[in-house]
Amino acid sequence: MYGRFLTSLNEDYKPNSLNSIHVTTSMVLDYAVECGLIPTNPAKSAKKPKTVKSLQDVAGDIEEKYLTRTEVERLMQAAKDYGNFRNFALLRLLIYSGLRIGEALALETSNIDFKHSVVKVRQTISTGATKNVKDFHLQTPKTSTSIRDVELDSETMEILHQQIIEQKKKRLKAGSEWYSEHNFVFTSEKYAGYPVFYNSFTGSFYRLL
Repeated sequence: MYGRFLTSLNEDYKPNSLNSIHVTTSMVLDYAVECGLIPTNPAKSAKKPKTVKSLQDVAGDIEEKYLTRTEVERLMQAAKDYGNFRNFALLRLLIYSGLRIGEALALETSNIDFKHSVVKVRQTISTGATKNVKDFHLQTPKTSTSIRDVELDSETMEILHQQIIEQKKKRLKAGSEWYSEHNFVFTSEKYAGYPVFYNSFTGSFYRLL
């Protein structure tokens, strides 16, 4: 019955949406087992239907996933006109480097080599289950190949240099309140010296879009 339920949803939902429904339903059924309402969770053994995409579907997915060059230019201009400089610099770095957001937020000033125009990716950041910026954890990147040096253009390096100067100004203003165990390139507006909270950046990003 549950397998037929998933199959019926497969006609109307994309794979990611179907997976979310499946995960949520499984959690509900787990709770039903804990309460003694059912003996086992039928979702555990159910197999999600596989959807074979057509060439048209794949082309559509690619078009939806990536911005065109013109759209990128418009986005960067919007970031200049309506965002703060930190978010503009972070967005510029992400677009021109290919860094994951966690890698960019974990960057420290020691990871920026201005002499050779290189950003050294050595760590990534996570706020864990608490979603509290002060409870961040630094860890190694996703895979061993993710530890890398990324060469950047001179304009992006200059923007990063300006961002670091702005950070120094904020640090002087904050004084002893500044969190100084790590010297992050991008820091929180609310918590002096702490890294930018992922959700705060993505929220501003979607507003710019």
